Amino acid sequence: MLECVILGEYGPFPAPGGACSGYLLRCEGVSVLMDCGPGALSRLLTYQAPEALDAVVLSHLHFDHMSDLLSMGYALEIAGRRDLPLYLPDGPHRVRDLLAKGPYALMPMEDFVLGEMAFSFCPARHPVPSFSLRVRHGDRALLYTGDTNRHEGLLPFAKGCDLVLADAALPEDLWSQSAPHLCPRLCGELARDAGAGELALTHLRPDADSARVLAQAREVFPEARLAREGMVLSLS
Repeated sequence: MLECVILGEYGPFPAPGGACSGYLLRCEGVSVLMDCGPGALSRLLTYQAPEALDAVVLSHLHFDHMSDLLSMGYALEIAGRRDLPLYLPDGPHRVRDLLAKGPYALMPMEDFVLGEMAFSFCPARHPVPSFSLRVRHGDRALLYTGDTNRHEGLLPFAKGCDLVLADAALPEDLWSQSAPHLCPRLCGELARDAGAGELALTHLRPDADSARVLAQAREVFPEARLAREGMVLSLS
């Protein structure tokens, strides 16, 4: 069984007591951290020690998706772990260089298999190099959009996924074709057109009206729900 534990669901900054993007994937004894924004490290420690991770994958290098890796570097060094595989984009270089100085083995965003999980990547549409992730376990699959607006490659990449974890950062009235994020309605359309059974909305703005966000997605995907810290999404 593949589990995705929500460690943080906010962006670009957390709500009081909350955390930004962070998702712990667990499958058959293997664990992978997917993004690690402010507050996500604290949530991770509820489930396991950072040095027990098998890999970290960053969708992109904006601080609300990776800044806690800087603090996590101290925990890894104290534990004697100095080679944690870290899959990340090539830039921005000033941010990537910060991580290169830590206890990580930097890896390119190329398809890889770890235990029973197969990871693949699709370039996203965002102001910095960014990727959507597809994680397959047997005949089941999870799609994490990362931060992106819609583009021609997104739906083909999502087709056949059972669970979609989607960037719902912008209310519909603030969304535009040139925006860096999806809106809840587009998240619903993506899940519907991909044939997904589940949709979890994430990267939520702390000042957003949660009920309104959810209602906009449910107009096209009635089963949509909001990602919440501690929620466990399972694919069996």
